[in-house]
Amino acid sequence: MKALAIRLALLATFTCTVVLGLAACTASYKQRETAGLEASSVRLDASKNVFVSVSPDGQYGSKTYPGTGRTVAQKTAAAFSRYVRRVEVGGGPASSRDELLAAARNAGAGYLVIPSITHWEQRATEWSGIPSRVSMSLTVVDTQTGAEVRSAMLESRSAVMTMIRPNPDNLAQEMIDQQVSAFYGVQNLNQ
Repeated sequence: MKALAIRLALLATFTCTVVLGLAACTASYKQRETAGLEASSVRLDASKNVFVSVSPDGQYGSKTYPGTGRTVAQKTAAAFSRYVRRVEVGGGPASSRDELLAAARNAGAGYLVIPSITHWEQRATEWSGIPSRVSMSLTVVDTQTGAEVRSAMLESRSAVMTMIRPNPDNLAQEMIDQQVSAFYGVQNLNQ
């Protein structure tokens, strides 16, 4: 009888470990439209070219992650390139909105896309159990009018239980891809 009780306890422990482990093995993504109800119903026009600005590099506390601004710009450009003929990356992290608009117009772009990293946290999740995190915004501006047509806040957190170090670059790519699809009215099956 005692042996049966021990086996049942071990089975229950194993089952709980598997269930909790599977729940902790997936990254989470949150997207929230921030341009208001009217703007969130606007679908971007795939016939308009896109100019993507370079964000300042991501930070966590006093640590800056060099090159992350350019990486996010390139990932954003790659996501938009699935829908438009031409995407150009330009402008610097210190460029003003007016300078970026002028550069986008000079490039013949119909939209200026401004990614902005608000949080970039690389963690050694595989041994610490602390997830990597990325937060950013994506703003789309019509270059002809200068009006903001779409914007969203994006947040991602890696899995807590993993055998490999989750890379914030990969977290950023997934959420950017999903949001750009939503901007064009395409339902992403990964959501």
